[in-house]
Amino acid sequence: QLAEYHQRLRREAEGPERVRKAVNRAVTTPLLDTPEISSPYGLLINIIGGRDMTLDEVAETGKLMAQHVTDTKKIIWGARVDEAMTGRIRIIALFSSIGNPFE
Repeated sequence: QLAEYHQRLRREAEGPERVRKAVNRAVTTPLLDTPEISSPYGLLINIIGGRDMTLDEVAETGKLMAQHVTDTKKIIWGARVDEAMTGRIRIIALFSSIGNPFE
């Protein structure tokens, strides 16, 4: 239970549909303090996976993230291989200028 929570907080997933799971975790993390993320000015995506991560998975990550931020002006992404991540994928998403949650 605790390991699953930590994996969720790190926006990490493994197994079938690991990209879709990791993207969903990245956009629903409890660290985001706003209910609406569809229109940030920019989005920075960092994708980390093992040697088994494919370019199709990287492209799918970008496509799925773009679906969550339909009104964004700029998306910048990068991917890297980490030997310790074999079988898993981690997505770190940084949203800029989402808006004022106090309005």
